[in-house]
Amino acid sequence: SFTEHYRVMPDSWLSLISVIFLSLSLLMVTYASLYTADQYGVPIYHYALRQGAFIGVGLIIAYFAYKISLERWYRITPHLIFFTFLLLVLVLIPGIGREVNGAMRWIPIGPVNLQPAELAKLLSLIYIAGYLHRHNQALKSSTFAMVAPLFVLGFIGAMLLLEPDFGSTVIIFSIGLGMIFLAGVCLYRFLGMLLLTIIIMVILLFSSPYRVTRLMFFRYPWDDPFNQG
Repeated sequence: SFTEHYRVMPDSWLSLISVIFLSLSLLMVTYASLYTADQYGVPIYHYALRQGAFIGVGLIIAYFAYKISLERWYRITPHLIFFTFLLLVLVLIPGIGREVNGAMRWIPIGPVNLQPAELAKLLSLIYIAGYLHRHNQALKSSTFAMVAPLFVLGFIGAMLLLEPDFGSTVIIFSIGLGMIFLAGVCLYRFLGMLLLTIIIMVILLFSSPYRVTRLMFFRYPWDDPFNQG
C-alpha cells in the first residue's frame, strides 16, 4: 500500500537543523525587539515571549501534521489547493483582508493575523509533491506533464502579486521548480522552462518601481541605512 512504501520516519539531522533555526529566530527577535518594546511601553520581553508562544503552538501543530499519514495527505491534496485559492481570494476582499502599508496580506482572526501567503507556500508545495507522485512516469517524456503544475503555481503567484507579495511568489516558484527537477524530468525541457520562468520574473521585477527600489537598496543598503536601506 501507499503507507507501507512511503512510511515517514523522523530525520534526526533535519530535526536538529529545525531546532537550531527556531532557537536562532527566538534569540534574534529577543535582541531586536528590546528597544521596540521599551518604545511602546510594554515589558522588554513582550515580543520574545510572544514569539516563543507562537513557536510552541507551531510545534504542537507540526506534531499533529506529522501524525497524519502520507496516504491521507495524498488524498486531500486537491482540497488543500482549493483552500489555498480561497484564502488568497478572501485576503483581497476589503473588510476581510487587512491592509498594512499598502499591502493586503493579512486576515484578522481574533488576536492573530493570518497571512495566506505563508500557508500558500506550504500547501502549494504539498500539491506539487502529490502531482509529481501521480504523474511520475509522464514527467519523463511529456512536456505538458512537466509544465502543467506551473499553471497552478502561476495562479497562486498572480494572486500573491495582487497583494502585492513578489517575494513569496519567487519562493514558491523556486522550490516548486526544484521539486520538478528532482523528479527526474528531461534536462533540456526543464532548462527551457526555467529560462522562461526567469525571464517572466525579471520582467515582473522591473515592471514595478517599488520592487526596483527594494532591489537597489538591497544591493546598496548603506546609501540610506536608517530608512530604505
